[in-house]
Amino acid sequence: MEDPQVRKQFDDALTSFIERAKQDSRVLAIIIYGSMAYDEVTERSNINAFVIADEGQYRTTRLIEKGIPIDIQIHSRDGFMRRIQSHRGRGALQFLAYSKLVFSRDCSFTDFYKNMSKKVGVRDRNIVQMIYHGAVTYDFQKAEKYLYIKDDLTHSFHSLLHGLSELGYLLCYLNDEWPPREVILKGRELQPELFPKLFDELIDTEVTKESLERSLKLGYEFLDSVDLEVYKVILDFISENGGTASYTDLETHFRPRGLSFFVLEHLHRRKILRRTVSPRKLTKKGVVEYNEPLYHFRWDSFNPEEVVPTKIGPSDVEQSRVHADYQSAIDELTKKVKKDEYVLNLMMGGSLSYDTVWEKSDIDIMIVTRDEPYGIRRVFIEKDILIEGEVVTRDYFRKGTNRVKDGSIFHSYFSMSKLLFSRDDTIKDMYEDIQNIGSRDVEDLLFLNYMFCKDLINKAYKALYVKEDPHFALNFMMSGIRRMANIEVLLNRTIPLRESTVQALEFNPEFFKVVFTDMIHTPVKSGEVINEVLEKMENYLDEHLKDFIQPVLRLLEKEEEMTHYDLKAHFSDIWLPLDMREFINRGFIRQTEAPFRLTKKSSSEMMQPAYQLASSKADSEILLDEEWNLL
Repeated sequence: MEDPQVRKQFDDALTSFIERAKQDSRVLAIIIYGSMAYDEVTERSNINAFVIADEGQYRTTRLIEKGIPIDIQIHSRDGFMRRIQSHRGRGALQFLAYSKLVFSRDCSFTDFYKNMSKKVGVRDRNIVQMIYHGAVTYDFQKAEKYLYIKDDLTHSFHSLLHGLSELGYLLCYLNDEWPPREVILKGRELQPELFPKLFDELIDTEVTKESLERSLKLGYEFLDSVDLEVYKVILDFISENGGTASYTDLETHFRPRGLSFFVLEHLHRRKILRRTVSPRKLTKKGVVEYNEPLYHFRWDSFNPEEVVPTKIGPSDVEQSRVHADYQSAIDELTKKVKKDEYVLNLMMGGSLSYDTVWEKSDIDIMIVTRDEPYGIRRVFIEKDILIEGEVVTRDYFRKGTNRVKDGSIFHSYFSMSKLLFSRDDTIKDMYEDIQNIGSRDVEDLLFLNYMFCKDLINKAYKALYVKEDPHFALNFMMSGIRRMANIEVLLNRTIPLRESTVQALEFNPEFFKVVFTDMIHTPVKSGEVINEVLEKMENYLDEHLKDFIQPVLRLLEKEEEMTHYDLKAHFSDIWLPLDMREFINRGFIRQTEAPFRLTKKSSSEMMQPAYQLASSKADSEILLDEEWNLL
């Protein structure tokens, strides 16, 4: 239950913040969202707000009012309206659906807010339904692979649970509702017969092959039941296009709205779409022809009786044969690439590069060309196996590698990829260079993953003690463990892969066996079990706080003091609010205050945190770690 005293502290802080903002004539409106707007707060909470001003660029920072952190996003009125009306504004609309307008001096903005629909709407509905149906299917297929190919019940459960969280989002969108942060609770409300069977029974059942199969079967049955509704817009496009559309046609029309080749293959496996191939050149000047998928569908000849349910698990074909077929497919593509004088490099990533493929896998590639390609996203077919990836120019690849953040998803991809062909040594050198990870980037990534992990732990504690819902808490906790696995891998000077929990179990089996493997295999995941794991996770973070604070210490050693605004701008990759409270409490840094104007023309000031080294320069040099080496 919510603590009334904590709520009063937050209410008083919000009232004081609003009164200060009213004194600034440039402030037109304030909208709060998050826990203060529609939910309970805890001592670990913050206040989130949109501040709408009459001018200025987008900015974000943290303010302090009566000791309570207030994280604000500042928009000009016109900028805010443009944002929520664009296809990129879905995130803002999701927040606004669960928000409150607490102050406005602009009548037109007040009218807009009051009349704003809290439903998803036609513009976004099909897009988000396709995105999340595809996301759930992707996670379910990962769970299948771990279950049937790798015989790994632990990671099968982990992938399945993540897919069920995505299913909560899909259920909201199917009901034309923007999902709240508490999407698990909403899933139970929208599908009271289905969702508890999938989510809650899975959590409190012994993890066996049979229990995972049962959940996968039930989950796929639901996905199959909404396929035609979710993907009707794609089927309409193909049918209206004469019954045939190439992958490029579909990519061009739907990609900005969430299409993935993965979706098309799902429909093909269910015999909703028929697939053939068509020759297509890679670049405008190229002469070599590659096989591109053609998809066929017509409503006037469609027979629902011919649609087959999603098949769970592999066929009877031996795995060695599957691997040989995939290797043969990439070999065939490589032969064509070598004949194409406009291709400079071919790289392969994904399962065939470093892991195990199975019949629902694809092959991931990147092709670098000397000529302008017809499209960046391309899909090929060889031996009836899909090969998907990016086709980019040399200049695009060079700029892209300069932007790659060490330890990012793309860096992870490159680190485990293989260079299959190259006729350009400069690109080969760039490719080999990004196989490494720099010490400063490791520090930044540790700081980033700490912020995400700590936030997820806080949400898990709230779900456990305020919502009194251990299963809901488990959902946040599992995401936090994934972030913690990234941290463990980085502490061992290694690049985190997509399966970072697998790596973490190798580096630190004693700890991750307890918080991950043993916890998953505990039949009844009670509040006591969840609390014990959360405490161990917090202890782990506490032990490594010195490692996480390194990039901030280096900044403060140079700048002596940094405002929260400047610190947030430096770590712009972290979209969460930066919460420095733990570092302050542990004495690594000291918090002061600095003035902050909401706009350049504001006459009044707010107060934001500022940070300094908490110790002398000599002491700070002891805290700074110079032992990081290039991998």
